[in-house]
Amino acid sequence: MPIKSTQYLIFLWMIALFSLSCQQENKSIKHTVAAEDVKNEKAFLTTIQQPAGASSVHSFLPYPANYGRTQNPSGVEVVILAPRLSLEDQIAVQPIATLVLSEQGTTRPIILATPIDTSLRLIQSTNYQQFLVQHTGMRQILQDWFLYEKGLGKVELVDWRDERYAWKLIKN
Repeated sequence: MPIKSTQYLIFLWMIALFSLSCQQENKSIKHTVAAEDVKNEKAFLTTIQQPAGASSVHSFLPYPANYGRTQNPSGVEVVILAPRLSLEDQIAVQPIATLVLSEQGTTRPIILATPIDTSLRLIQSTNYQQFLVQHTGMRQILQDWFLYEKGLGKVELVDWRDERYAWKLIKN
């Protein structure tokens, strides 16, 4: 049965609407965090260096989540579990877990964090225990991505740690 021109136009119109609804709004996010919030372990600020879906610098699969670093002198790596954010967005987050890896004998901790702004959260877990129980698949995907990002056998899994361990890294 041939498609009539009006059916075709409606079909194209529906595809266009669907495409527009899927596009990410590109509003820049600039949050602030009071020193008191860091002291009381409520939130810390991170800047997005690689948005979710951005190409890996190691010719690997795109980043599975937003990536940044803490704004303390040690600059610990942070993976932000949120919809795709824009490069250079500053976002207030709270840590929920720490993936600890080893590269050539050097420890490489990676903090997993969730936005303080609940409208930006992909998951509702706010601590390691909840994350461990409710998001085992997500934990495994992130672990595998970082284990293989730089090539087979170059990175080793040391351990997973809780949010208290992450706060120690942030405060040092």
